[in-house]
Amino acid sequence: MAFGGQKVCAPAHMRSVQAGANNLLPMFASGYALFSGLVFIAVMEMTVVPITHLMLHKFHIDDKDLSG
Repeated sequence: MAFGGQKVCAPAHMRSVQAGANNLLPMFASGYALFSGLVFIAVMEMTVVPITHLMLHKFHIDDKDLSG
């Protein structure tokens, strides 16, 4: 709800506290998106590379086979 830009209903004494927090939400959301994207790429790399390496060894594919 906060990331979608919808306002949260709050009592009057809490609105000033939430106004300061709402200014930080877009920065937090963009930082979190960058961090989670990089973590996703790193995890996929650590998962796919060993499997690909084993497949290359299983089928005995060398550099000379890949070059043509």
